[in-house]
Amino acid sequence: MAALVLRAAFIRPGGGMRFLIPWSLVIVVAMLGELVPPAKHARWGGGGLLAGLDNLLLPLAVMLTIWCCIAPSSAASLLRTGGKLYVWCMTANATLAIVDTGYDLSTFLRPFWSREGDMTTVAARAEAMGRLSGIINQPSSAGLAYSLAGLLAIYLYTRTPRKLYPILTLVTIGGLLTVSKVFILIGIPLMLLYLLKSSTGSRKAGILFAFLVATGAILQTGLFQGWKGLDFLTRLLSPPDDQSLIGFYTAGRWVEDSPMMTVIMEALRVSPLTGVGAGGWDVAYDSSWAQTIVVSGLLGIVGLAAVLVGFFRLAKLTLNPERKRFTLFLAAMLCAASFGLPALTTNRIGVIVWTITALLVLAHRQGPEGRQTWITPGADRSELLLERPLGSATGRPVVLRRTDTHPAGPAKPARLGGLVRGKGAPFRERGLFRPLRSRVSSQILAGP
Repeated sequence: MAALVLRAAFIRPGGGMRFLIPWSLVIVVAMLGELVPPAKHARWGGGGLLAGLDNLLLPLAVMLTIWCCIAPSSAASLLRTGGKLYVWCMTANATLAIVDTGYDLSTFLRPFWSREGDMTTVAARAEAMGRLSGIINQPSSAGLAYSLAGLLAIYLYTRTPRKLYPILTLVTIGGLLTVSKVFILIGIPLMLLYLLKSSTGSRKAGILFAFLVATGAILQTGLFQGWKGLDFLTRLLSPPDDQSLIGFYTAGRWVEDSPMMTVIMEALRVSPLTGVGAGGWDVAYDSSWAQTIVVSGLLGIVGLAAVLVGFFRLAKLTLNPERKRFTLFLAAMLCAASFGLPALTTNRIGVIVWTITALLVLAHRQGPEGRQTWITPGADRSELLLERPLGSATGRPVVLRRTDTHPAGPAKPARLGGLVRGKGAPFRERGLFRPLRSRVSSQILAGP
């Protein structure tokens, strides 16, 4: 944090304030609870302060680091590169889980679950039930991780089906092996809807047909016959008559007198406005809303709601239609998953979520490749960035940079409309340069 303060002048959030300000509100209110603590031990022991701060500061640290060190012109390419790396890592994790159905890999996987070799971990208890999550410790976190991998795969490989469908098959199998309701109830429907929205005409029927054929072929292989979690998975398809659907599919979390609702009501009783502080209580929160209301109270809930709305707002403002669609589905997934686990602060996957978010913020002004342009105004210059050079054979981005060299002269508006052409269409100025002073230098530079 000290290093980021020293480099504060280099931070270029470019629209990230819709995340930075409300999340900072959550942190500030949580720290107020630590400075003026209420009766924190009313029913449960206090949680660890450092662990609580780790959860709260993680999104802030990731966002500020990326906005401090990465230029907006590089964000789109880094998002694609990092996204591909993450997708292939999750397919490898799914492969480990598939192998684990027939061979016991717990000895190999245990060091990933906990540094304490003899400690009984969540993953070990889940594995005893047949819920296999590979190197990820918690099945719910693994479900969120596979859901994110599926959305990223569709965003990255829609135009190359020979890569997309094998990846989605492995990701889907890996997600099913976790028996995570986050993946089954949220991830799979959003992946299918995203896949259909990204396809046109006859491809939609082909996608549904291929999905049904692939599902039938996998079931015929007998892959799941020796899997202990098959009964647990099939029970999700037949809810009991004596239980509500909300109670059944949320494992009883969002029903009256559930452990999570008891925690929420106790937090509202003890300190409704500001919560009990960053350390919280030594209980399982099971949702972003429960965690926030404990550590930051109703003021924190306002900040969390503003952050989730910020994802949808970011999707609306994104110029590139492919990234716009991906950002929208990412927002829907995080909003829905927040009711089943702390989706924004969960260890491991939280870092990935906020890394992608920070890159999306930097890239949201970049328009469709080769068709439109976008403008990034600065304090002393205005930049026109092209995601790909129009009419250029270099395959590299182009920066058209205009710098005010005489701030003292009379204001004189300047335009460059029609100067750059691509695919037969004139360059379109999306917004106006601020009036420039007496002398303006313009130059076309090869980008990174």
